[in-house]
Amino acid sequence: MFFAKLHPLLVHFPVALLVAGTLFEFYGKLQKEEATLAAARFNLLLGFWTALAAAVAGILGALSLDVQPKFKTALVLHAEFALATLVLFAAALLVRRFWKGKTGTFLYVILLAAGLTCVLAAGHWGGEMVHRFGVATLRPASVALDPTDPTRMANGSHGWAIRVELAARGGPPLQ
Repeated sequence: MFFAKLHPLLVHFPVALLVAGTLFEFYGKLQKEEATLAAARFNLLLGFWTALAAAVAGILGALSLDVQPKFKTALVLHAEFALATLVLFAAALLVRRFWKGKTGTFLYVILLAAGLTCVLAAGHWGGEMVHRFGVATLRPASVALDPTDPTRMANGSHGWAIRVELAARGGPPLQ
């Protein structure tokens, strides 16, 4: 269960780096700004390598989960989009390195756009598992989804960290 809890902590870095790197790349190409392109390449490389580390933690974490039907679809979609993210960004980085010219640039941009789509989809399904189904959290999904839960705020959300901490200490829930 260690890796199932570690993965959501690690994954924010590659998501931010890959999204920022892709957006910097697009902006830098349009504006022909070398400094922005250098920042893009740094973010994309660091994002890919940290995504690889997060994926290893995610695979090890998934192996420790008691997969239940209610979140199995989200888990499978998350894993598929995460794998596609790794493949697409690896391909984009290889194309940028070894395939020059207009065709290489076109393919690079297409791979980045597809990779950006996949990283956002992977993040969405990972978020669904944690926030909708309570996977690898202190709060079971049955409580997280219970509309009669007294810790639910007026707008329907939970103040997750505060409420979990208060509950752990035996304190009253905030309304």
